[in-house]
Amino acid sequence: MNHLNSAMSRRSKLIKCRTMSEKIVEKQLKMIGTKFVIQKIMKWGEAFRYADFFIPWTATIIEVDGEYHLNFYQINRDRSKDFLANLKKYNTLRIKNEDANNFLEIYFEH
Repeated sequence: MNHLNSAMSRRSKLIKCRTMSEKIVEKQLKMIGTKFVIQKIMKWGEAFRYADFFIPWTATIIEVDGEYHLNFYQINRDRSKDFLANLKKYNTLRIKNEDANNFLEIYFEH
């Protein structure tokens, strides 16, 4: 399997295993009529990364972070991902799982 097929397979798995918080954010984005892509594959250099949500017309990446994102390894991966996104002129909005219900307020303040 080539790298792109592998990335697409991983994307499918990520979509099937969305968290409740991601589903809440998705529902709110649909409520306001925003067009978005779930688990958008982002190719930066040789690596594939995935954006929980990507809004093309504002070049915004939305990441919904749970406890998993609090460990040292993941914090560094997230920082790297945010840095690469910034280099590509993407805006990144990170919200915690517990803030998902207030997503729209956070989104419009961003």
